[in-house]
Amino acid sequence: MRKLRKSFSLIGLVTALLFVGCNAGPGETADSPESTPPEQSAAGLVLDAGVASYTLTDATLDGLRCEAADFTLTLAGDSVLNGELRALGNLTLNGAGRLTINSGAADCINADGDIIVNDGLFTLSSAEGAAIHSEANLTVSGGVINVQQSYEGLEAEMVSVTAGEINVVSSDDGINAAVADADADAETDRDPALAIRISGGLIRLYTESDGLDSNGSVDITGGTVIVYLNNASDGDPIDADGPTALTPTLFGLRNPLPAGTELTVRDAAGEVVFTDTLSGALTSFSLTLPALRADEDYTAAADGVEFLTAAPRTTAQAMGPGGGANWNQGPPGGDRPLPDGERQPEGERPPMPEGDRPFPEGERPLPDGERRPPNRPGDLPEGDAQPSASALIR
Repeated sequence: MRKLRKSFSLIGLVTALLFVGCNAGPGETADSPESTPPEQSAAGLVLDAGVASYTLTDATLDGLRCEAADFTLTLAGDSVLNGELRALGNLTLNGAGRLTINSGAADCINADGDIIVNDGLFTLSSAEGAAIHSEANLTVSGGVINVQQSYEGLEAEMVSVTAGEINVVSSDDGINAAVADADADAETDRDPALAIRISGGLIRLYTESDGLDSNGSVDITGGTVIVYLNNASDGDPIDADGPTALTPTLFGLRNPLPAGTELTVRDAAGEVVFTDTLSGALTSFSLTLPALRADEDYTAAADGVEFLTAAPRTTAQAMGPGGGANWNQGPPGGDRPLPDGERQPEGERPPMPEGDRPFPEGERPLPDGERRPPNRPGDLPEGDAQPSASALIR
C-alpha cells in the first residue's frame, strides 16, 4: 500500500515548461471559440483556461495539457498521446472514440481535481506512474479502460465504478484509494472518506501487490470484480484499513498456478459459474460474481484438479499480509486439500517458479521509496493485449 503521489514532479515541471508553440493542427477542435487558440509544439498541446471543452479526432500528439477549472474532452476517431494527459482542474472524458496513451515515466491521465470517465476506449501504458490518477475523486460510469502497464492502475482518494469495463496490469496496486498528500503520516492515513465503491461494471486486475487497496473502506454492491495476485509473500486481492462490505466474493490462496492453467469454479450442482485460462501466474485470487451466493459452497479446480471448496464471503476485514483469516486455503504445492481449519504453516510456501508471472519481463514490487528504472519493456504485447474479461463469465 502507498500514499498517492503529488502530481507535480520534475518530469511534470519540465513537460509543462515545454508547452509552447503554434496553432492546433488538424484533428483537434476547440469547442470554446472565444478562448485563445490552442498551442502546440513538439512537446504537446496546451489548452488555456478559457478552453472548457475540446474534441480530439484522429490526432497524434506528444501530450495534452488542459488548464480550465472544469474541462471536458470528447473522443472521436482514433487518437494517440505520446505523453501525459494533464488537467489542472476537473476532467470529464466523453465520446465513443479511442485514445492510446504511452506516457513513459509519467501518469497516463492526471488531474488536480475530479476525473469522470463516461465513455471511450482507452489503452494506457506507463512505465513508472499510474494509468489514471486523480487528486480527488475518480468515477468510471462507462467506456473501456485497458491498462497494459502501470505502477498503480487507478488511484484517487475516492474511486467509484458504476459501469464500464476496466482491465489493469500493475506492478503495485490495481485500484488504490489513499490521501493525495505524499507527506501524510502512515498512522493518520486512514480516513473514512477514502473509499473504493463498486456498484456495477466489469473489473479485471493483474497485480503484484494489492488488487483493491483502500486506506478507508471497500464497498462492492454490484458488478463483476476479478483479482489475480502474483505475490507469494505479501499483498491481498482486497485490502482495506476500514470496513469492507462485499457482494459474495470467493477468495482463494493456491500455491502458484502457472500461466496457461484453466481455472474453473462450479456451484454445488456442478454448473460452471466461472472459467478462465490464465495468461500469467497467480498465487491468490478473489472473484466477485453476480452468480455467487453466500450460503452455497463452490469448488475451484486447476486444469480439472479440485483444490478449493468454500462459501463466498461478504467481508475482507480479517485479511492481512500473505493471507489473513478470511483466506480459503488451497493445497500446498498443489498436492492435497488441507483439513478443515488447518492452515499451511507460515514460511513454508514454495518460491514462485521462474518465468510464471502475469507480467512478462516484470518484477516484484520495489521497497518503499524506490522506483523502477525508466523505459522498462512493456508488460504485455503491443496492441490490445489485455483482452475483454466479459468472455470469462459463464
